[in-house]
Amino acid sequence: MTKEKHLFVIGVTGGIGSGKSAVSGMLCEGGARLLDADALSKQVTGPGMPALEEIAARFGSDLVNSAGRLDRERLAAVVFADPEKRRELEAIIHRRVVEAIDGFLREWREAGYSGLAVLDVPIPVARGFLDNCDEVWVVESPDALRVQRVRKRSGWTDADIRARMSAQLPPDAYRALATRIVVNDGSLAELRGKVFRLMEEATKNALHTKTGAQRKNALDPE
Repeated sequence: MTKEKHLFVIGVTGGIGSGKSAVSGMLCEGGARLLDADALSKQVTGPGMPALEEIAARFGSDLVNSAGRLDRERLAAVVFADPEKRRELEAIIHRRVVEAIDGFLREWREAGYSGLAVLDVPIPVARGFLDNCDEVWVVESPDALRVQRVRKRSGWTDADIRARMSAQLPPDAYRALATRIVVNDGSLAELRGKVFRLMEEATKNALHTKTGAQRKNALDPE
């Protein structure tokens, strides 16, 4: 008897510089569809979008430039030094990003897509991430390597990078959520080998696992 196939969602998360985006990209090389929360957050805070209006109202209209775009560097300077402001900003953006994620997943299911989907999310919140995922992959790297990667791509100081690392979840909190842990401490070729092996295992599990949508329906019937 052939088992019915369903959309199977892999959530990929990890701290800044861990390499989660590289892992997500490799999953897409293997045929998965990607929903990148960072990319979605930029879309929902674009010119004329409701989230941008909320941010300007809460944190100041001077954070929106003459072209109607959010000045992300200035906003970061405002919120990263203040945990309460950071939480408020995350709540504004999170609500809009979750709406987008739910919409894409719903469209894919209705269209009959039964492959793998990847949610690339830096903050593994329950609503919109954990409740949509069939597996959670946590990407880990040594702190020194994370700092090196972020410095190379951003030009930030080590102090700035470590401040952002400290503002994220501690490693144990990420691990507590993990179905699988991907240790990214070697070459890209080594990482790709790990990802493809885990992807093969996940594909097999997809045939035996109740999907995120099925679990939510069972817990919250209409």
